[in-house]
Amino acid sequence: MKVGSSDYNHPGGSIQLSAGKTKGNARGGSVDIAAGDGTAKKGGRGGSLTLTAGDAFGDDPFDNGGDLTMIGGSANGGVGGSMKLQTGSSNEKDSGGIGKLLKCL
Repeated sequence: MKVGSSDYNHPGGSIQLSAGKTKGNARGGSVDIAAGDGTAKKGGRGGSLTLTAGDAFGDDPFDNGGDLTMIGGSANGGVGGSMKLQTGSSNEKDSGGIGKLLKCL
């Protein structure tokens, strides 16, 4: 899915995915995004999932790149939603690593 670009001085198209709200004793809808499984015994590599905020190509000091924000759900009576980050497991080798990538000037 792609959304169109824009001409000068107009914002580009946006995409918003949201699941359904609910009333009563029921859970709201979920949004799941998954890359494809590689199911072949030889050469079956799983697809990657990349979330990238927008680049800023302006020359002004306030032309900042887009933020990447992840927020757990709020709660009135219960505990707020957790943030989970888990690497992939392996039957033959170590699990994937969690790295910090910094672009230095």
